[in-house]
Amino acid sequence: MTPHRLEESRAFHAALSTRYRVNPAPINALERHAVLSMMAELLEHAEKTIQA
Repeated sequence: MTPHRLEESRAFHAALSTRYRVNPAPINALERHAVLSMMAELLEHAEKTIQA
């Protein structure tokens, strides 16, 4: 995972968290897909880091 991608993930998390605090409606399908994709990417990175 590149530093740029990590920063994108942090920014997305911050934006989604802020949106949820302002409007606690359920996340939509696009947001859900983005969250699941980022979680998979972070888990893959974590696994590689642990194995190293």
